[in-house]
Amino acid sequence: MKVPLTIVAALAAWAVGVWPSVDAWADASILHHALAHTLFLIAGGLLGFEAAHYAETAARHQASEREYGPTDEQEVAQS
Repeated sequence: MKVPLTIVAALAAWAVGVWPSVDAWADASILHHALAHTLFLIAGGLLGFEAAHYAETAARHQASEREYGPTDEQEVAQS
């Protein structure tokens, strides 16, 4: 199973945002606090992008399955 790069980047941004030294750094000033929140905004945006991409791909796959029938791989798996 391959993990999409957007998920990895989102988890990395979230991990950096909750890192103890970054959390302490965010209390230094309002600008630092805003930068820390930007990391969470980026993480949420990337996860939302990946969820939308997954939903669109699933809908497209379902539509093509209705139009053309199951793929050969699915027929082999069912037998």
